[in-house]
Amino acid sequence: MALNSLVLFSLLVLVLLVLVGARPSWPRETPAQRFQRQHVDFGKGPFGCTYCNQMMRRRNILGKAINTFVHEPLAAVQAICLEPDIPCKYRRNSCHKSRCGLQGSATTMALKSLVLFSLLGLVLLVLEGAWPSQLRETQAQRFQRQHVDSRRGPFGRTYCDQMMSSRNISTKQFNTFVHEPLAAVQAVCHQLNFPCKDGSMCRKSTSQMSITECDWNGATSHYNTINRMRRIVVACAGNPLEPIHYDGSVP
Repeated sequence: MALNSLVLFSLLVLVLLVLVGARPSWPRETPAQRFQRQHVDFGKGPFGCTYCNQMMRRRNILGKAINTFVHEPLAAVQAICLEPDIPCKYRRNSCHKSRCGLQGSATTMALKSLVLFSLLGLVLLVLEGAWPSQLRETQAQRFQRQHVDSRRGPFGRTYCDQMMSSRNISTKQFNTFVHEPLAAVQAVCHQLNFPCKDGSMCRKSTSQMSITECDWNGATSHYNTINRMRRIVVACAGNPLEPIHYDGSVP
């Protein structure tokens, strides 16, 4: 195989690794922040049968086969790092065990693993800076991923569960999809001025558009799917102007 072909193939593999999740999420998490998201929940139990389905989805860790949440104040969990060392499951790590029982399951923290994850995160950040800018998601691209679905509705009750998962936004409590061609959504940036919720200037569509609102229902651990016809309100930026933020909708 020619050298150039090998180089191109290697670059393609690296790009695919980045696209499928080798890059850190945005905003980027430290190993400690990731631990808190995956394992710390201050709510006092015991909890019902839907707790795990709801929390694993909301904390964006549905891919894990098993996970433990600790129901104690963060300071109490952090204090475990000051307790005496005990062996971890993996011999190269040094762990610490809580002196008393915590609500949830027995908790240990691998300090060396945290250091290794920190180093890995730094390497990934360096690698991310080396990629061409077009490989990163712009604000306009993020808006399209989170809010534009050009298929025509109305849609059934499972639509929101499927879309929020496929668009990788299942941690959001509420989201709106606009069912119009992308060009029609982008054209709103040249339509009516309208105040944003934060007081800045947005744009409002001149006509109603087909939208679906996805509203998380904690009682059922599913999203409610609401089909509507509304004028959309968006914030725009760039040259040419493109939507970068969905601010809401009006009749």
